[in-house]
Amino acid sequence: MADVKISDLTDGGAIAAGDLVEIERPGSPAVSRKVALSPVAGQAAATFAEFNSATADKVLATGSVWGSTVALTDGATINANLNDGYDFKCTLGGNRTQAVPTNLREGKKGAFHYKATGSTRTLTLDAGIKLYAGVEAGPYSILTTEKLLVAYIVEDGVFEVTNVSRRTL
Repeated sequence: MADVKISDLTDGGAIAAGDLVEIERPGSPAVSRKVALSPVAGQAAATFAEFNSATADKVLATGSVWGSTVALTDGATINANLNDGYDFKCTLGGNRTQAVPTNLREGKKGAFHYKATGSTRTLTLDAGIKLYAGVEAGPYSILTTEKLLVAYIVEDGVFEVTNVSRRTL
């Protein structure tokens, strides 16, 4: 990576991704910033998994930032790995418990979408999941004609539910 001044480019020079660029304004101190460029032919973009787990020093493309809603496996205890995405969904075939997700990352936000199949199902949140003030404590009964949405944020290393709401299907 080269250090480049914008004033140095008057001769047709180029800036590459990762270059340190110094921008000078008359009467103001110089400001230096790393350059982020869109992917071009031959330049690797981060995958969603790399972006989501902060493991790649690559450029971003739309697909690497917004992943699909992740389908969770139904079972007595529902487990989620936050490195897999932001939003998750599960169709409950019985009464279930949502475990505290793994790979919590500060500031991460998203939602869990639950539906019931066969008959009304009950969802209980693990005791390690904290609720914002005013959020219904559960357990939550889910009719086959509705979807339960559980919004979350990770703050101070804790998985916290910020809202629980329902929508008719």
